[in-house]
Amino acid sequence: MSLVLAQGITYMVAKNNTNISSFLSQKVKRILSENPGLSIKEIAKAVDVNRQFMAGFLTAMEENGEICSRKVGPAKIYFNNKEKK
Repeated sequence: MSLVLAQGITYMVAKNNTNISSFLSQKVKRILSENPGLSIKEIAKAVDVNRQFMAGFLTAMEENGEICSRKVGPAKIYFNNKEKK
């Protein structure tokens, strides 16, 4: 089975119901560990998904305590949450 995300990106989902949000969460956390302090736009580009989708996804990750953000001017920049890994 496959799941199509924004911009025609297709991710293969295993028959054992591998959770796509878990896959994306891990990918975002890896990107932020390599490049802390990225904006929504930069993370969306690195993951190759729509910026609007990524904004909502990052909000959910932040509410779960997986990442944290800081306002810098009009933008939010994101970091891995050091308290929860």
